[in-house]
Amino acid sequence: MPIESSPLSPNNKDRHFFECKNQLSEVKNLSKWLNHLIPTLGYSSKLLFAVDLVAEELLSNIINYAFDDVFTHLIHIELLTKENAIIITFKDDGKPFNPFEDFSINLPNSLEEAGLGGLGIHLVKSYANKYEYSRSNNLNILSITIVEDV
Repeated sequence: MPIESSPLSPNNKDRHFFECKNQLSEVKNLSKWLNHLIPTLGYSSKLLFAVDLVAEELLSNIINYAFDDVFTHLIHIELLTKENAIIITFKDDGKPFNPFEDFSINLPNSLEEAGLGGLGIHLVKSYANKYEYSRSNNLNILSITIVEDV
């Protein structure tokens, strides 16, 4: 659900917030929010596609792999705009995990060799101009910067 403002994270024209539960149905809600918000900020459909793809992949990974229990957890997402870039940050209280650490991939030679899954972080890295992971106050913090081609 979009968050208009809160005492800890006031909204302004450059910062936008979304909070969701660790349920896969939330991926669609995040995508709807991004598809509404990003065009109103004046960014291109090409940048929207990249941000939406990266955000869906990262949120899916968080929901599927971050939590070892059956409880509801909140995932906080911040979208920050800076000139010709969007920085999207995910914060969750799941188990510590840096998806970019020791990342390697063997790309398949054909569609027949390619199975389902396993390419998400590769896609994220290919669209991101910068990616960072940190752990602070028992939270995973994952930030992705995507710059619009000018």
